[in-house]
Amino acid sequence: MESNEKIVDYQLPGKTIKFKIVEDVEALITDPNDPDKVPCWAELWPAAKAMALHIWERLDFTDKTVLELGCGLGLPGITAGLKGGKVTFSDFNEDAVNMALNNARLNDIKDYDSYVGDWRSFDLDTRYDVILASDICYDPKLNTYLERIFMDNLRSNGALIVSHHNRPDTIQLLDSLKNKGSWSEAIYYKTITVANSLFPYYAITINELTKL
Repeated sequence: MESNEKIVDYQLPGKTIKFKIVEDVEALITDPNDPDKVPCWAELWPAAKAMALHIWERLDFTDKTVLELGCGLGLPGITAGLKGGKVTFSDFNEDAVNMALNNARLNDIKDYDSYVGDWRSFDLDTRYDVILASDICYDPKLNTYLERIFMDNLRSNGALIVSHHNRPDTIQLLDSLKNKGSWSEAIYYKTITVANSLFPYYAITINELTKL
């Protein structure tokens, strides 16, 4: 896949991140009828950009353990690492995890780990200070598994940070989660600009839920 990759500069306020991306995502598709074979991980999505910006501007993860679920290319997790966190990059696709780890090394992040695993058979038993979930809570068939991970793998007083496009299934998952536990919540909003003449602006919501 290396011939289909390139390194670009990604800008955060006052910080340039070296970032490896996939040039032709469609070339990675092996079976368009199988959702598990569609390489959504290879795109750099607006919600990931919004979460990275939110982390960079507002949060300090010094001495905190961070789990990025569905890490894809790893932008939010890398930003969390730059803000002091020990990050576990997790995805069910091994290529995604390898790409995220390469991007972490490109930015001189030293304290990181990885986990390759499907949410439907998630056997990671570590509890984290922070869980990052960037635009992954959109499939009702998978949200039940994500809810269990959020409950089981987040420490007391830990923070779940979800960035999303306000899809109904995402809102339903967040409401279900809040009904099953005691949480405090803060909500933030980001507008992300992309190089697309049809849809140049994306309104992203970021929910920070702290487990009490």
